[in-house]
Amino acid sequence: MPYKAFNPSTRPCKVLNDPESALYRHPNYQGDAATGYQIHYGIYSLGLVFFEIAIWAPLRSLLVAKAKKPPPVYLWPEMRHFQEAEARELKRRVDMRVEHEVAYRVGTKYKDAVEWCLDLKGPVTAIDFYNRVAIPLEELATQE
Repeated sequence: MPYKAFNPSTRPCKVLNDPESALYRHPNYQGDAATGYQIHYGIYSLGLVFFEIAIWAPLRSLLVAKAKKPPPVYLWPEMRHFQEAEARELKRRVDMRVEHEVAYRVGTKYKDAVEWCLDLKGPVTAIDFYNRVAIPLEELATQE
């Protein structure tokens, strides 16, 4: 059942402060400003893992910007500080790649599931997750 994958009681009680772990946390769940855990934060993290699968590269690869103009916040692989501003910049980069690249690589259904995971603004039910993510991905997995 999909709801078990996001059971807050199964997550570690302590938030890890290292940048490698922080890459996968929702921008609102970063550093000292992080308030209580919410289910959509876990779904956001899953969306990032789905994104990595789609581009066949680790999330860290987005830390090196190849932009024509300087980004609002600098990210680099050897960062020692990763908080809300850095997480929002990473999300901006992920969103751009999702919009322009993911459907081409893995199809529209997969892209829609990734976008749904990354764009949640609040709590959702297990049935929402099931209908928007689990069913479409199962359909992709069972296509002949």
